[in-house]
Amino acid sequence: MADPRIWILADDRPGNVVQCVGVAEALGEPFIVKPVAYDVLGRMHNVLRGATLIGLDPSSRAGLRPPWPELVIAAGRRTAPLARWLKRTCGARLVQIMDPGWPGRGDFDLIAAPRHDRPLVRPNVIATLGSCHRVGPRLLAEAEAHWQGRLLEGPGPRVMLSVGGATKDCRFTPAHGRRLVAET
Repeated sequence: MADPRIWILADDRPGNVVQCVGVAEALGEPFIVKPVAYDVLGRMHNVLRGATLIGLDPSSRAGLRPPWPELVIAAGRRTAPLARWLKRTCGARLVQIMDPGWPGRGDFDLIAAPRHDRPLVRPNVIATLGSCHRVGPRLLAEAEAHWQGRLLEGPGPRVMLSVGGATKDCRFTPAHGRRLVAET
């Protein structure tokens, strides 16, 4: 089997990674997840990191070798310098989920940012209704098969609420979850 020509840059933010995987799965092509870890320089602003490997942990650098991807899918600002480096190194097309920030927005072939983030109006930017995700026909069919008969007891209708989790700016505790359920 040929090496996958789609790379996902997977850093330490699970929410970013799941969005990338969702987009890759929707494409229906094989892909490989490239783990991305940062060293202390990874905290620097992207204007200082540029389109380089500055801030990338040596273990992550070791995984960046041919065969090169044709398409790179990344999310979040910290992956942007690496994605831009890959474009310059091997000519890969870049899909960035969420605004990569400045500099280098023009280096991305496509930026998909949710409307609630108020993305910039640019030719390479699309505003999505919500966040990218993995929920699609296959996953829904699997869930239906798993839950068939288990949720049919009791009165309806049934409502499903999908909630993210904690962010760097906001903790999401079990108490928050209970309150949300009570208010829904």
